[in-house]
Amino acid sequence: MPSIRFVVGLCLALLAPLAFGQSAKPSPPHRVGLLSPASINSPSNLEGFLRQLREYGYVEGRNLVLERRFADGHEDRLAPLAAELAQHKLDVIVAFGPSASLAAARQAAPRCRS
Repeated sequence: MPSIRFVVGLCLALLAPLAFGQSAKPSPPHRVGLLSPASINSPSNLEGFLRQLREYGYVEGRNLVLERRFADGHEDRLAPLAAELAQHKLDVIVAFGPSASLAAARQAAPRCRS
């Protein structure tokens, strides 16, 4: 399973062109979707992920908007939740776990072809 640092690094690599490609005017906040098979109340890698983002200067409410979706342990809910995230104008979707990753990838694939 990829480490938190790897996932955060990947997100930063995807967001960096957006941050550094702008002129001196303030850039809009980065929009990140989070998809997890767990419950919002269960311990997960989410806190570590958010801590790493803060260390790199990304703070929710200041320069970061997070769209969170949790399946509450029901993997059959991941596909509709991924579809919901895909409707938002997000810069990246971070999926926690293989089942969430597959659901997110299935939603992203048709958009990547167009």
